[in-house]
Amino acid sequence: WQSILFVVVGAQVFGPVPTSPVTPDTTAYCFNVTDRGCHQHNVTIWIPPPSSTKNLLVVGDSVSMGYSPLLAALLEPHGINLYHIGQTTPHLANCSGTQPDNGCSVANGGNSCRGFVCTSAQHDRNCDEESCWMGGSHAEWDMILFNFGLHDVQRSSLLPNATFAIPIHKYTEILMNLTAYFDLHARKSLFLTTTPMPSNWTSKPYRTNMDIIKYNTVAKDVIHTASSRGMNVSVSDLYDFIIRHCGEGYTSCDWQTAPPHFPGFYDKLAANISATILSVI
Repeated sequence: WQSILFVVVGAQVFGPVPTSPVTPDTTAYCFNVTDRGCHQHNVTIWIPPPSSTKNLLVVGDSVSMGYSPLLAALLEPHGINLYHIGQTTPHLANCSGTQPDNGCSVANGGNSCRGFVCTSAQHDRNCDEESCWMGGSHAEWDMILFNFGLHDVQRSSLLPNATFAIPIHKYTEILMNLTAYFDLHARKSLFLTTTPMPSNWTSKPYRTNMDIIKYNTVAKDVIHTASSRGMNVSVSDLYDFIIRHCGEGYTSCDWQTAPPHFPGFYDKLAANISATILSVI
């Protein structure tokens, strides 16, 4: 394992400088996967809050785009402002949960490589502290909620020899680096496990729930390791919350009528996440 030192210029560092496992080809690997994609995203707005409020940032996929406006409304009475990556307006619009349309000005986080190049200035010359997800070097986050997995588990096919968007060993490595980076930019961070898919899903984009289970297991191990190294990070098991309603190995679920999305039921996810946030922030 090779250790890497994260140096943040002009930003407040909240935790100890962590070490994380980086293999020499990780940066080149993610450059190839993302085509240096950070510059394709809008700058995340950050407005200095009153001293009595807290600021949260969501870094996540299209599912997070669905629950974030509802989560913001639940947290606001508690003096907590919630932002989503790519947000360009002071308040979250009514996001569709699938695309940044209908007035929804936020970004889909995509796979973990996208996060790798879109958060760390030393990894992508097109991405610096002032031009991407973190809201600039002046931004101070009390908590970062993050999830990568749904785009990582995408398969080339359903055959046993299928290739993955991000192979699981790379996912492990990249997620540790992302966790370390978020620890530098927030007082706390919270990883949300990847949401499930029906066990009989066979349509594109190809994803299997068995793969989601494997990647979630790896992710929870990464977060446990990061926590044991002194990083202030914990897990919210959104996968387990949904499975408790839909059932293990479900083939259909009233909450998930348009997999992988939850139209009409994002309030359930938001309520669960809100309860977790309020218990740890």
